Amino acid sequence: MQKNLKLMKLPQLLLFLLGNAFEAYSYQGFVSANDFLSGGTYGLAGILVRFLDFIPFPLAVLLFNLPCIWLGWRFLEKRFVVLTGVALILQVFFLQMFNGVVIYNNDLLLAAIFAGVFVGLGDALVLRSGSGSSGTHLVAMVLRQKYGISISTVTMSINAVVILLSTGLFGIEKGLYTLILIFASGQTLSAVLEGITRKRTAFIVTAKGREVGGLLMEKLSRGVTMLDAEGLYSGTDYKLLLCVTNILEVGRLKELVLAVDPQAFITFYETNDISGHFNRHNVIVDTDDEEN
Repeated sequence: MQKNLKLMKLPQLLLFLLGNAFEAYSYQGFVSANDFLSGGTYGLAGILVRFLDFIPFPLAVLLFNLPCIWLGWRFLEKRFVVLTGVALILQVFFLQMFNGVVIYNNDLLLAAIFAGVFVGLGDALVLRSGSGSSGTHLVAMVLRQKYGISISTVTMSINAVVILLSTGLFGIEKGLYTLILIFASGQTLSAVLEGITRKRTAFIVTAKGREVGGLLMEKLSRGVTMLDAEGLYSGTDYKLLLCVTNILEVGRLKELVLAVDPQAFITFYETNDISGHFNRHNVIVDTDDEEN
């Protein structure tokens, strides 16, 4: 276990610890404080303790996740499973530490929305560290590997079971709040994992191609491709520069280009997939597979 943890870089380790703590804090402060149910194994554990109230909620979470860890250990990469197991142990610890914390419990609708946002954010931070945050992720990955079922389909199916059980056992109002919470959590997770990690490709039309390209490579440490271009209206020869950046560098790139050529024409296009080398300057927005 220690060997696997040492494989995490310091920024990833900080995300790992912060994400698990934040997820547990958000759950206790929003979900538990308002008697909601969350998605995945947290939701199933919440239903269990409604009927067997002598079982502590953190223990119920651990019990539901143990079979998932066993399944993941059989079929998935051991490092990922170990890190997910450590994440769950940390969450159990933090759940107990933050037991009784109340962040907000006035308006139930607002509480359900922000419960989803905060829990989804904590979940995203853990996933960005290179670890799973619940047994649901392990089950989803196994089913995708064995039967080709998408991870989103598995997650939605488990959450649908939680919503249906919540509605049938505790009434339609409880089920609706659970639906809102899970939806907000999923949207936040998607926004953090996909929204800010998508790259931007800059197309720069300039008469000072080499000067602009050299400055971008020097200041941003990004590769630049230069092509010959011609303005058909003016008949002027230009250079077309292509440069892929992350979203945090867009403003800086425009500033650098315009400092050399105030007449440069710059457009950005969203880039969803990259094959080849891409320097990781930021652990939040640049993913590991872009180094390959």
